[in-house]
Amino acid sequence: ESDMEGGGYLIPTEFATSLLSVAIEKSDIMARCILVPMATNAIDYPIINGFDRSGGLVHGGVQYYWVDEEGAFTSTNVKPGRVSLRLKKVVGLSYVSAELMEDSPISVTPLLTSAFGDALVWTLDDVFITGTGVGKPLGVLNSPCKVTVAKETGQAAATIEFNNVVKMYARIWRDSNAIWMANRACIPQLATMSLAV
Repeated sequence: ESDMEGGGYLIPTEFATSLLSVAIEKSDIMARCILVPMATNAIDYPIINGFDRSGGLVHGGVQYYWVDEEGAFTSTNVKPGRVSLRLKKVVGLSYVSAELMEDSPISVTPLLTSAFGDALVWTLDDVFITGTGVGKPLGVLNSPCKVTVAKETGQAAATIEFNNVVKMYARIWRDSNAIWMANRACIPQLATMSLAV
């Protein structure tokens, strides 16, 4: 930012906020995130620890009973929990030639905003899926909440079958919040799969 020859003076104060707004608008994942404002580098965020529903409890302790008048029921407590949030820095960098700044100083800012916005969307979507949690967010594929579905007996490696998709769909808890994501290389198999009847 201090190098005026490199175009540092083109970066307005609200640039980061603008980029984040672009990311939220364009990203299928970011739009589903809970945005937590942070005034410090670390906070403990309260949650309801309700991930295990095997006992018929929702949110760790909410349970309904069908009872007759004055019928007995057992009280339960919602299980509190917390997630520790630690800020990590993500940096984007690009150089702009002096000629470009001289020829078009006003239109360079929208150009950079678009380029950096798209790059931020790609970076955040990627880390939300594959992040290791070391110096960056923990992605879904590396998190303890990941649910996997076993392949079919005799299924060839790196293939997708109709039953794979049906079994994945059966594991979705709430359809309205679900999104399907697939590598572009999978599209031909997904578009041509069939079920013999």
